[in-house]
Amino acid sequence: MKPFTFSLFALLGLVLVTGCGKQEAELIPVSGTVKIDGVVAPNILVRFMPDIMEKNTGPSSSAITNEKGEFTLKCDDQRDGAVAGNHVVTFVDMDEERPAQGEELTKPPRIDSIWTTAAGGTRVTVTAGQPVNIDLKHSDLAKGNVERDGQ
Repeated sequence: MKPFTFSLFALLGLVLVTGCGKQEAELIPVSGTVKIDGVVAPNILVRFMPDIMEKNTGPSSSAITNEKGEFTLKCDDQRDGAVAGNHVVTFVDMDEERPAQGEELTKPPRIDSIWTTAAGGTRVTVTAGQPVNIDLKHSDLAKGNVERDGQ
């Protein structure tokens, strides 16, 4: 094999191994609050997943609410923010009681299990400069309705 041909194959192999400079998704800062029936909800895991049904792609972002129900999203790779556009949002109560199989709950869950899946979560559009304030209405759990301030 000629040196030039070998160098060309080596260069091509290097490009294939290192990739073609895949561009990272642009993120925008996102913060907001979570309430349940109008009451601030601390220690709730909030997960924003780009809605592929709405042609939104990119990494997911998440945060856990503080004692005031406030959150600031971080992308899965630890960059601040979320991709712009439509998202499916799910919620997990980090304080939820998880008894052993067969044992009774001693306190009712704050969040219905419908909110923990992408099929039952809520939809939110992320835009620059707009806080995402979500109030899960306990009476609307079966209907899938939520109120979003500033949306």
